[in-house]
Amino acid sequence: MQKKIFLQISLFFLVLLIIFVTFNKYFRTTEENQSSINSLNDNKKISDEKKSKLIKNIYYISTYNGDNVYEIMSDIGEIDLENPSIIFMKDVTAKITFANSEPVHITSKYAKYNNENYETTFSKNILVKYVDHKIRAEEMRLSMEENLATLSENIFYNYSDIELIADKVEIDLLTKDSKIFMDNNYKKVEITKKNKNGDY
Repeated sequence: MQKKIFLQISLFFLVLLIIFVTFNKYFRTTEENQSSINSLNDNKKISDEKKSKLIKNIYYISTYNGDNVYEIMSDIGEIDLENPSIIFMKDVTAKITFANSEPVHITSKYAKYNNENYETTFSKNILVKYVDHKIRAEEMRLSMEENLATLSENIFYNYSDIELIADKVEIDLLTKDSKIFMDNNYKKVEITKKNKNGDY
């Protein structure tokens, strides 16, 4: 009699053990698989969001102070998701066309452009051309509200037979007047002039 009860109890625990193992093996695996699928879907959404904020062949045009026109374009750009009015551009070309004078052409490797107030910060390999004037720099802030272009870092200016090296240049976009600075008051702006033979 006791053997029979012992056998029944043993069988009962064996059935419970089988049910427990089966549950853990199949149902938990399904949950883990579902969790993995959800995780993959989340990663895909993040990846898609990253792709969707990239823009190719960007072109913006705006008018300011009457008939003056500002155009900026780039091969590719990326929208700042925290501030959608900001676009980070690469391989940038810009042009400022004035009603009463020749246009200014700007090229740079990168730019940060605000499509609400048109303020632009250009960076790396900047070249500014105005008639026969050329300025190279590594950073430039362009403010249409202030009518001011401020260039800094490794400035090299060239016009006709004159070359100039400075730390900072400010250009009034309306009058075209410029101020040239050195960051250190003890340093002087370097100006060289070619002679008739083309030597300095």
